[in-house]
Amino acid sequence: MKSAKERWEEACFVPAGATRADFERTCANLVDERGERFERGLVVRKYLPLKVYGRTPTGPAHLEFRLFFGHGRLLAAEPYHEFDVEVPDFTAFEPLGRRIDSPFFSLDVAMLEDGGWAVVEVNDGGVSGLPPGLDPRTLFEPLVGAG
Repeated sequence: MKSAKERWEEACFVPAGATRADFERTCANLVDERGERFERGLVVRKYLPLKVYGRTPTGPAHLEFRLFFGHGRLLAAEPYHEFDVEVPDFTAFEPLGRRIDSPFFSLDVAMLEDGGWAVVEVNDGGVSGLPPGLDPRTLFEPLVGAG
């Protein structure tokens, strides 16, 4: 299940001070947009002030990375968008990776406006798309050796 970021205002974001009717309308729009992809229901989370790094055709793009883990070890990290940025050292996320009971998964992390990092999504690695700049061999060669 994915959010509807491309319809941010009407199907994704509920601003502070919204009424119950506003919330219900946003949820209904999300169901209209993504309902066929639902597994169980909706997840509502607190808004995080993410650092805007660029633009996409559908709106702002944040400085976001997809981290892949195999057996608790960080295998690869790549920008989610095709930004020309150096990949930071994400080894600080390895203790979290060891706590997730899955042999293969990905974490989407994004930079906050204040420069810190936040996990924005945990994905089953088998369904996580590869970021455009990630050579599949960079990920799968160490994964095969991690077992």
